Parts: sequence; structure tokens; C-alpha cells
Amino acid sequence: MLTKAAGHEAVPHRFYSSRYVGELSLLLPERRVARFSVLDMYGNRLDKDVPVADILPPFKGRSVAEVRRLAGATLMPLEVQPQGSAAGPPVQFYLSIRHGYLVQKE
Repeated sequence: MLTKAAGHEAVPHRFYSSRYVGELSLLLPERRVARFSVLDMYGNRLDKDVPVADILPPFKGRSVAEVRRLAGATLMPLEVQPQGSAAGPPVQFYLSIRHGYLVQKE
């Protein structure tokens, strides 16, 4: 029973650990990419650079009420749709806007 419970804990931990964004950086103007910094299952930092054009706008076409609900959620999904030679299925990251803060405005 304990092994089964541990297995059920490991699956969501592994899924969210590589998708929960600890730091999101815009690397402008040199490169038009966003850097998603996540942790792997073992706590190692992984930086994933994504072209800004590949990020699907999370609030586009949504009402003010929907934007407030999404922004106030503990985890907000942010989808990235790879284009060109890296095209494939969308990748979903999770941001915590409610608990995050802006480090450098410019």
C-alpha cells in the first residue's frame, strides 16, 4: 500500500516539477526569447529558452472576470506552441502570478 501511495505522489511531482516556473525572464533586445527557469525532479535548475512568438497569449479574448480569475489562481497555465523546425505539441508551463513579483521592470 505504501509503495502504491508513493507512486501516486511521484507522478504529479514529476509532471509539475518540470513545468512550474520559478523565474520567467525576457532576454531582449539581443534575443527575442523568454527564459523559463524550472526545477527538475531532483531540484536541478533547467533553463528553457522559448521564442516570444511561440507563447500563446493567456488573456487574449477573455473577459475581465476571466482574467481576474486566472490571475488570482494559485497556478496559471501558460502554453507554448513551438513553431518551425521545433514544431510539435504545445508545452504547458505553470506560473504563480498571485505569489510572484517583478524584479526588474526594464
